[in-house]
Amino acid sequence: MQRPGSQQFQPIDSLTPFLGSKWWIRARVTDKSDVRRWNKPTSQGKLFSFTLIDESASIRATVFNDAVDIFDPLIVNGQVYYLGGGQVKNANRKFSNVNNDYEVTFDSTSQISIAQDSGSSLLPMQRYNFVPIGILKKREVGSLVDVLVVVHSVDDLTTITQKSTGRELVKRNVRVCDSTASVDVTLWNDEARNWTFGQGTVLAIRQLKVGNFDGVSLSSTSQSSFDVNPNIADTKKLAEWYISTGGRDVVSLSSLTSAAGGVGGSTLGEGYRGYKYFDDIAVEGLGRGPRPDYVDVRCTPVYLKQDSQWYDACPQC
Repeated sequence: MQRPGSQQFQPIDSLTPFLGSKWWIRARVTDKSDVRRWNKPTSQGKLFSFTLIDESASIRATVFNDAVDIFDPLIVNGQVYYLGGGQVKNANRKFSNVNNDYEVTFDSTSQISIAQDSGSSLLPMQRYNFVPIGILKKREVGSLVDVLVVVHSVDDLTTITQKSTGRELVKRNVRVCDSTASVDVTLWNDEARNWTFGQGTVLAIRQLKVGNFDGVSLSSTSQSSFDVNPNIADTKKLAEWYISTGGRDVVSLSSLTSAAGGVGGSTLGEGYRGYKYFDDIAVEGLGRGPRPDYVDVRCTPVYLKQDSQWYDACPQC
């Protein structure tokens, strides 16, 4: 399949499964992962993935098996490529938060080469699909999200031993917030060791994994990236909000220690379920099990009972 001229490249937002493999795009690579291997009773193989960006949209791409040896040395974050001969299919949201209904897979018959034309420099460097912290509780555990946040506090490094392998892992918890809520982000190994961002730093963070440890939590992945003071309009707005409020007017979705401004701080252990809406309590059946459940609720009182707050003890006791 011969590569077309620059005027014949498909924009990413026009890719659909109905095109088959007869298409070419010109796109910038971001979020390249390490090579991963799987070994199951029914199959084994290897893969790596990355995100492709052009002027129109972004799309997740994955390279499988023999093609890994061909394309892994070639694909570099930030570089622009001509890509063709891949298969477009419905996106698996479990493994990507790229804002596209489709994703692309490449094999050894696909063609990928470094772009040489002058138009390549005009492609955007990054695309984000930001999720406000306040709605993370509605995201599926294990899904990936992008967030635009300000650093509120940074914990010291700690080490834990991974039970399954016995390996010692280095971790660091960082509390971040936006104007909707705060949440704890767990960083691992090199990202934990190399963390240099202090309180008040605005970060655009890509590909964090949603967890439910002690409420809602986020953790870094092999594809996570950190952009300091990104050149977007909301960066200035978020920085000004934090300077004026110090993050004191938001609640924490994570139950570790305290909220961004000192709210919360439950030490109720495994029965603590974090911040909940009243309808969550009913839907999740909290308080109906053999052990108590504890929740925090941010609400506005609309009625205060006027009865006495105490009653007389039995005079005969």
